[in-house]
Amino acid sequence: MGDWGIKVSKPTKSITSSTPEDYVFNSKYGSTIIFRDNEVSVNIAANDETESTVSYGVDFGYYPVVLIYAELVPGSGEWYLTPFTMYEEIDTYVSAVIYSLGWSSVGTSSFTLYFHNRTGSPITVKYHYYIFANLG
Repeated sequence: MGDWGIKVSKPTKSITSSTPEDYVFNSKYGSTIIFRDNEVSVNIAANDETESTVSYGVDFGYYPVVLIYAELVPGSGEWYLTPFTMYEEIDTYVSAVIYSLGWSSVGTSSFTLYFHNRTGSPITVKYHYYIFANLG
């Protein structure tokens, strides 16, 4: 294989270096990319709990980084990094650990979030996720 591709070397380092640490970026070496991002809506009945699972469509064979933001109050424009638990402060939350349902979790082929609605009305919660993976 030829020595070609995209290379950005660090200041004072040579573009012909064979040391990976001498580069800011070198397409010869694998890089983490945004594999997928999407927004999901979850309907939660009044005073109920539900789970939402997203399949990656592939089993990476490792745990990818998954970054998730949830808008817990519909239309509020306030997005929270998840999973987390806020039992006392708000009526709707994403649980990091739920003793009756299990854990919000990231796996090698999917992730699952558990949502709780402690209000007397059904709601629709939105979340936006980013899956970061190294594809090669």
